Amino acid sequence: MYFTRNQIHSNFWNYLFLTNSEFLSFINNTINTDLLFGIDKIQAEYEMQWPITNHKIIPAHYIFANSESLSGLNNKKFDSLYTNTRVTDESYYKNELTLLSKFHSYFTDFHDRQSANDVYIKIKHLETERLEHLYEDDKSFKNYFEMIVNRFLERFSDYGTSPSKIVISSFKIILIFAFLFLFSTNSWNKINLNRYNKGITQSINYFTTDATIIKAYEIDENRILQNTNTKAALVTNRNHVPKVFSFFSLLFINTQTKLIEIKLSFWNYLNVVKNSWHELSSFKRVVYSFLIGVLMLGYLLIKVLSILFNALTLSINSFTTLGFGEIPIKGIGRYLAIVEGFIGWIFLTLFSVTLISQILS
Repeated sequence: MYFTRNQIHSNFWNYLFLTNSEFLSFINNTINTDLLFGIDKIQAEYEMQWPITNHKIIPAHYIFANSESLSGLNNKKFDSLYTNTRVTDESYYKNELTLLSKFHSYFTDFHDRQSANDVYIKIKHLETERLEHLYEDDKSFKNYFEMIVNRFLERFSDYGTSPSKIVISSFKIILIFAFLFLFSTNSWNKINLNRYNKGITQSINYFTTDATIIKAYEIDENRILQNTNTKAALVTNRNHVPKVFSFFSLLFINTQTKLIEIKLSFWNYLNVVKNSWHELSSFKRVVYSFLIGVLMLGYLLIKVLSILFNALTLSINSFTTLGFGEIPIKGIGRYLAIVEGFIGWIFLTLFSVTLISQILS
């Protein structure tokens, strides 16, 4: 039997029941109407479409089973039946579950994952509505917990059918906690005030005296002196230590000294203030002021990006429960990290289960 490429448009409830046959092709139909729909059994040889219709569906088997009490129904009464009885009447609920389960089993057997997922989501929507009704009648913890779990699965994973939705939700949670961590005391972002004060003092000394940039900022002065003293000690005691030790030690010191000299040459190249700042020409002061401003803004930008990156890293670390050894935050941030870790554990578990189920389906 072929039922294909049909166009059905109506503002009234229509009846469609597919009986058993050796072959059935029910595809490419456009059904824009509410349906009393039924099918005995979906066999492997059948070709079926999903959705049957985007409008309301009442299981025909429910109508058959309750024909005496439901006789004489009109369009408005069918609407009322669908709205008021769908989850409150256990017989109706089970008939609709049976109908949807037939389609889910059919699409699962044919590895049509998209259609199977769509049917499964519809089944779980129906189950959630049923649980909400049961909770209204009996406000027990069991009913409440099952209802909340279903709502959670719907919101974040389409009832375990969408791993990508979990990833997107997880990323949003990570960003939210990263924002909160910005306002928490974090040892990663600790500012060394002594270092900043020393740097400011050295800068003042550089701009107001004739000290070179190397002298003012004490760049590697101690290392040069230390290398010189160590080299002198090695030369003096060359005959009193193993030659191989003396050879490799001198090689190491000479290499280090050469690298320091290259570094100092670079800093000498940047030594633009030869005497003092006020002795520079107006043009040079304008140019150097601009360059110094760019450098300071660049440093500030790097510092801000570092703080943002640290907050994001901390949030990812908490969410994935990788652990820190010691949590690098204090105060309320510690508790936020624990809360995020618990949320992350739930989401990562849900993601793993959802991904595996989709791979194996």
